[in-house]
Amino acid sequence: MRSAEVSNDESLDAFLGGYQGEAKEWSQPSSFDLSSSEDIDELSSLVKSGNVSSVSDQALVIANNLFELRHPEAIDDSVARTEYTQEIINRGKEFGRWVLFPWSKELMRYPEQKDLRDLRTSRNRHLITNDEQRQLYDASIAVFGLSVGSNVVDKLVQSGIGGTLTVGDMDILEPSNLNRINATMQDVGSKKVDVAAKKISIADPYIRQVHFSDGVTRQNIDKLTDPAIAPDVIVDEVDDLPAKASLRLFAQEQKTPLVMATDAGDKAVLDVERYDTEKTEPFNGKLNTREVQKLADNDFTDAERGKFMLKLVGVRNVTPRLLRSSMDIGKELGGIPQLGVTASVGGALAAVAIREIILERDLPSGRYTYSPKNIMSLQPQMSRRDSLRTFLEFIKNKE
Repeated sequence: MRSAEVSNDESLDAFLGGYQGEAKEWSQPSSFDLSSSEDIDELSSLVKSGNVSSVSDQALVIANNLFELRHPEAIDDSVARTEYTQEIINRGKEFGRWVLFPWSKELMRYPEQKDLRDLRTSRNRHLITNDEQRQLYDASIAVFGLSVGSNVVDKLVQSGIGGTLTVGDMDILEPSNLNRINATMQDVGSKKVDVAAKKISIADPYIRQVHFSDGVTRQNIDKLTDPAIAPDVIVDEVDDLPAKASLRLFAQEQKTPLVMATDAGDKAVLDVERYDTEKTEPFNGKLNTREVQKLADNDFTDAERGKFMLKLVGVRNVTPRLLRSSMDIGKELGGIPQLGVTASVGGALAAVAIREIILERDLPSGRYTYSPKNIMSLQPQMSRRDSLRTFLEFIKNKE
């Protein structure tokens, strides 16, 4: 990246014209235990070489929060609080772990792994028991497709679900993604995998990450059979129909449950496929065996694509405005509209379903729908006449 300095003989216009931003990739953060002389020497060397540009140290805040977690009965005891926090502060730089994020060169103090995870999920107690939370942390989850899928990842990390997270997507983050992906303009131009990975690492650097930066394909899907990362649950949020079919055929073969959140306007639809406990057909039988294989082989026409998509989403979940939008793609729209609020709801529903599956509670295969229209009795967005006209036009275009 070019140094952001303008020399005396260089105009601002010339500088800006030759300056190109550089998307910073995720790379594995380095962790240091400063009770170790070797780690002290290594970190000192990095500081001297300019690989550390800033330090974030919230030891006192962490210590106070740990006191409240470990001694809730003494929250109002200022003497006990002071003694506890002072004991931690007196440990100096040896308390916790120091984590260096290579992409930002920021060094941040974290509690030890157990303390961090206890703190991050302390408000889950007793809604989720300690044993259940440990079971959730031990899970391995694979999420493919990081648009709606990024919301699933966010909720999994917030909930303390998944000590191993596999994430996959081949696309970069664009400004138009920002209505449904929790990111900023600073992230634009980065791979979606890198955007998700940075957020995971900053939230919990102890989470193990595996990346499919080229997305999931028939060629690389077998990597998921590695016992070290084999997922307990697969999340399908990819747009590519062959990839969707391949994920299901793999899940069926490996007897791995699969969930998929779909946003259809305001409506969030969650599909659960329990290949682990039931004799479940791919897509819950919405496509027959021949159609699934055609998808997996990428052997279908554009007309068949539209038919398959309609079958998968379901006519009941397609609003007139969504139909209207699908007909305007390539004319007024560059893609199917998606609402951020619906993507967030879908992510939350998927995380709840994954929690129930990991905890071995009863959650059968099927489709589960969240509809604000039904919950809040929202008024129709189009008149009956306009809705009928849109539907007839859609049918005509498909003939």
